[in-house]
Formats: sequence, C-alpha cells, structure tokens
Amino acid sequence: MKMDKCHRFRLTATSIGLGVMVSPDTFVGLGNFMGYTGRLGLWLIPAAMALFFVIAQSIENFTVATPFTLAVKFAAAVFLSTGILVSSGFVFNEVFVYWFPNFGFAFLLLGLVLGIQLAGPIVILRAQVLFIGTVLSALGILIVSGLSSTGPGVTGPAAQMVEVPGIGILSLPLLLWVGFDLAGAVNSKDSGKMPCLAAIAVAGLIFFLWGLVSISHLPLEKLADSGIPNMKVARIVLGQTGRIIMGIAVISGTLAAVNALFLGCDYTVKQLTERGKLPPWTAKPFVVPIFLGLAVGLMMALGMAGSEKLELWIRAAFLLWLLGYARQGYSLKKFLLASLLIAGGGAILFSGEAPLLTLFYMGCILLTGLILSLISNKMPHNHEKRSSL
Repeated sequence: MKMDKCHRFRLTATSIGLGVMVSPDTFVGLGNFMGYTGRLGLWLIPAAMALFFVIAQSIENFTVATPFTLAVKFAAAVFLSTGILVSSGFVFNEVFVYWFPNFGFAFLLLGLVLGIQLAGPIVILRAQVLFIGTVLSALGILIVSGLSSTGPGVTGPAAQMVEVPGIGILSLPLLLWVGFDLAGAVNSKDSGKMPCLAAIAVAGLIFFLWGLVSISHLPLEKLADSGIPNMKVARIVLGQTGRIIMGIAVISGTLAAVNALFLGCDYTVKQLTERGKLPPWTAKPFVVPIFLGLAVGLMMALGMAGSEKLELWIRAAFLLWLLGYARQGYSLKKFLLASLLIAGGGAILFSGEAPLLTLFYMGCILLTGLILSLISNKMPHNHEKRSSL
C-alpha cells in the first residue's frame, strides 16, 4: 500500500512538471523549429534534453522559493496563460463548435481552472493527472498513426533545413523543458528528483517523436511558416479525426499548463509567506488564483493575445526562468564539464548534416551551461543556509 501511494505521488508530481511542456505554444514552436532544421533538429532536441537532465540532477533543492522565482512564475503564468487560452478558443471554434465565440470559450476555460484551484489541492492534482493523461493519449494516437503511414514530407538533402534560422528559432529547444521544476510544487523528501527527471524524459520522447512525424508528413516550408503546424500535421495524419484529436490535445494541454502554473505560483507564495517574506494574508487559498485569474482575464479583454509583444514577453519570462535555475545552487565544475561534454559530443556526432549550424547550436548549449554555472557560483549556497537554521 505504501509503494502504491508513493507511485501515485510521483505520477502526480510528474504531471505537474509536464504541464508547461505540453502546452499548445510548445508544439507550435517545436513545429516551426523542425521546419527550419529538418532531420538535424531531431538530434538537436536530445542534446538540449541532456542539458536539462544535468540541470535537474545538479539542483540541490527544488522547493527553494525566492522573490525572483515568484516574479518569473507570475509573469509566465499571466503571459503564457493569456496566449494559450485564446488559442484554445480559436481551436474550439474552428474544430468543434463554429458558432461559439472563441473568446467566450477562453474565458470558460479560465473559469474552469479557477474553479479547480479553489476546490482544493486534491481536486487540483487529480485534474492535472486527467489533463496530462488526455494530452499524452491524444498525442500517442497521432504519433503511432503518423509513424505507421507515409505522408508528403520531404526526404533527402531538402529535409535538412529550409534556411539558416534566426537565433530565436535556433534557441527554442533550450526553453522547451523550462517548467519541469514545477514538479517540486508537490515534492517531498521521499520523492527526490525522480518526478522532475521523469517529466524531462517523457517530454523529450514526445518532442522527438512528434518532430519526426511532423517532418515526415508536412513539407518543411509549411512547418516553418505555419502558426498552427500541429493542427496541419494532425489533419494530414488522420484527416478530420486527426484535427479533432489534436483539438482535444490543445484544450487539455492548455488546462494542464494553466493549472500547473497557477499551482506553482501559489506554492511559491506560501513558501515565501512561511519565511516572512510576504504578509500572511497572501497565503490564503483563494488569493493567488483570483489574482492570476483577474490578470489573465484583463490581458484577454485588452486584446493582448496573439500580439508580437505577448510572444516576446513569454520568451523573456521563460529565459529568466531558465536563468533562475542557477539560483538554486550546484557545482560549477560539475555543470560546466557536463555542458562541455554535451556540446562537444553533439558537435562531433551531428556536424555532418550542417556543420556551421550544429557548431553554433552546441555553442549555445555550452554558453547556457557557462552562464548558469557562473551565476550559481556567485550565489550563496542554499544548503549552507539550511544547515544553519
């Protein structure tokens, strides 16, 4: 019985960690990235995943909360939730009910998440497992169908890349796994790092397989330029049924991401309140969800969804979140050595496809590792603080 409870706990924690990683915004960016890089992108994704494995292994305490991490999570929660809620409204309008207003559905989803958040932790965690299970099941059906059939995707040299992508597209895989640490929102001493590592591994497998299906069924030019590459691939794979399945995945992924972000913000506020960094009233169960709900609702009402500014704000919040991992403390030598091995190994293994692009990408990985290591080395070690308490 104890083992069963432990396994359920790890499953729940992993589903929280997967929340942001399976959001619709992630798969749109992944599709564009695959359109620019082709087959090479399939090997750049595991290289970035290896970097996040090192980050997760090196972090000493996933439950450390600081004003910086709170600000970053609040920004990500408001900006990303605004974008994906409205996107889900458009998907619902186009795929399921044509006459229903897309913004109305976006507000309904926001209300559903708020209701779940106010219902208590048990409902929050069970709903998260349901949302993630639905997303993975839908993607699993499409991936299996896509791998077992052939499509109009390109092959040969043309499958390598459309053109040399900009740094924004090229650096995307370095942000795909940001948010894995939300598994720490329900972490305990017994669960260790397993939920975070499991979330990274599951997401990496999904990214790789979906990337393979995407470049096998849709020409790279269309992948690179499309604002809904995931929906286009799903339609090619299974026709209208594929669109419906992907529509379910988009809506469930939106609920999973918003639910996980709201939970992560609430947990961070409670941690800071316990340490006297915030007034006690901020830890009340309804404060954070209501505040975030009002902020997201205001952003949607002001028409910020879909704007270039919002996309820039989302990318900036995720970049700061990535840099925030350095504040949780790990060994400079260990992390820098691992980053060097990943970048060097990737450059050697994959330089045959596009040498300059591969070297540049591996340089980005090495630079990311160097920056995180240097920032961490300048920070006071969290374990030293805890030992003095």
